[in-house]
Amino acid sequence: MTAGRGDGAGARRPGGSEGPGRNSALIGVRAVLLDVDGTLIRGDAPAEGGHPLPGAAALLRWLRRRDLPYLCFTNGSTRPPEVYARGLRELGLEVEDDRVMTPPVVAASLIRRRWPGAAVLALGGEGVTEPLRRRGIAVTTDPQRWEEAGVVLVGWDREIDYRRLEAACRAVWAGAAFLVTSAAPEFYLRGGRGIGLSAAIAAAVARVTGRRARLVGKPSPLALREACRVLGVAPERLAVVGDDADMEVRMGRRGAGLSVLVRTGISADRDLERGPAHLRPDLDLPDLTHLLALLEASWALPGDGVPGESPSRARDRGPRGRLGHNE
Repeated sequence: MTAGRGDGAGARRPGGSEGPGRNSALIGVRAVLLDVDGTLIRGDAPAEGGHPLPGAAALLRWLRRRDLPYLCFTNGSTRPPEVYARGLRELGLEVEDDRVMTPPVVAASLIRRRWPGAAVLALGGEGVTEPLRRRGIAVTTDPQRWEEAGVVLVGWDREIDYRRLEAACRAVWAGAAFLVTSAAPEFYLRGGRGIGLSAAIAAAVARVTGRRARLVGKPSPLALREACRVLGVAPERLAVVGDDADMEVRMGRRGAGLSVLVRTGISADRDLERGPAHLRPDLDLPDLTHLLALLEASWALPGDGVPGESPSRARDRGPRGRLGHNE
């Protein structure tokens, strides 16, 4: 039986231990990385529409009040980060523009560092192209210009057709770097599961060219490093929270931080006890309401009388200030 599926008192630590240790697990956390679909919202499309899930609004208010840095990281690439943020605010979740990160933001950082000056052939709309252009990267979506591309970036492309697919294959054949925003075959939506279009397109290109795409979205080390850079924390001080064991739990484990699974999305009924250790979360909770309760128990405000902790130490627990990944 998977712990943490009942009233929240059974939050799970590695090895199946339960009890008071679940609160202390959060004390070392200096920043939080939150998934969107299946964690914060039950959407109609990737990170769009739908309604907030239990505890989402209250948790975001608590993080802001405590000035604990956080990012909402969606593997969606249909919109630029600020448009996703606006959509979350329309659902009643107070998320500022600079608190959302997407895989094209990670890709932009990688391309500038690894292939400076390279032009990018992008499969996708403004959610793929805008983060690149803002970093001064030359971008084209014109399949006739594939020969100019030093990098192919595959995202959520609703306009995919033979010409665009052929252009991506020809560019990769010619030696262009091959990146993909998400390798997830599915994601959580209201009413069921959605098809991972980015992964499907990249799989087609990989099959034809014999080249494997490099992942820039979750749970890749690239995504983890970029999120930690923006948040100003070491990976082991980061709590990665989400509904997908293959994404957020794997990512949290990879960074030796805290992995928190909420059972409100794609892993709702998944039995992880018999699975590999790297997919077993440090905390296994019904929803964000239970995570908030554990955070409140672990992090008292300065002067609230936490045993053994002075107010000045409580104030210094985590880094402060605004985020700057759009700079």
